[in-house]
Amino acid sequence: MRYGNDHEGGWWGIIAAPLETGRLRANERNVSARTSDHVAFQHQHNSELLTVRIKATLLTIGSLMTIGAYAQGFKGHASATFGILNPKIRVQYERPIKDRASWGVNMNYYLVNWTGPVFEPFYRVYKKKDGNAEGTFFQAKIIYGNLSTLGFYDYDGAVTNSRWSTFGIGLGAGHKWILGKNFTIEWLSGFRFLSPPVYVYGEGYDEDDYAEFAEGTEWYLTTGLPFDMQLKFGYQF
Repeated sequence: MRYGNDHEGGWWGIIAAPLETGRLRANERNVSARTSDHVAFQHQHNSELLTVRIKATLLTIGSLMTIGAYAQGFKGHASATFGILNPKIRVQYERPIKDRASWGVNMNYYLVNWTGPVFEPFYRVYKKKDGNAEGTFFQAKIIYGNLSTLGFYDYDGAVTNSRWSTFGIGLGAGHKWILGKNFTIEWLSGFRFLSPPVYVYGEGYDEDDYAEFAEGTEWYLTTGLPFDMQLKFGYQF
């Protein structure tokens, strides 16, 4: 009986060994296939995740570029006018600061009475919904001018300074309109204060000897007018 079993086991071992080897190899192939499928799936998942991240990055960059483009709605704004009240020539240049503010300088040259240049560096803040390319704004400025002495030659040597400096500040509000793509109309109104003329008297003279126009109403009704009203036409680029 043992012989039969041993004989049977011997033959079965010879026959079963290749079958078992084939089964093990099949299992290995199945495991390898599942591993390959998992690797392929993981690779595809990583690729899709990378694609999503790239798209998100591009969208973020695009949004930032859009915001930057909006913030730089214009690069510069030049305008000018001729002042009828107390005749003067005005030329202004404005530059943007981000999307709500701007800075610039308004250059004036007065043609009558106290004549000469007056410079007005300013800072503006526009209403948020308008941006700084157009719309309503609020403005603060400082003022410096170098003007002639009114009636200098009439003093017959009593006054020695033919020119003098004025300083001041101003606050105002206005609106800028865009006509077409680039042309502008700008209105500003507000208040300003300018220091009155300074007279330097020669030896033997003093201010009691001469009536000073600068201390009277003429200064404040002309060059030193405290009301600031401007209408300018320009080009924005």
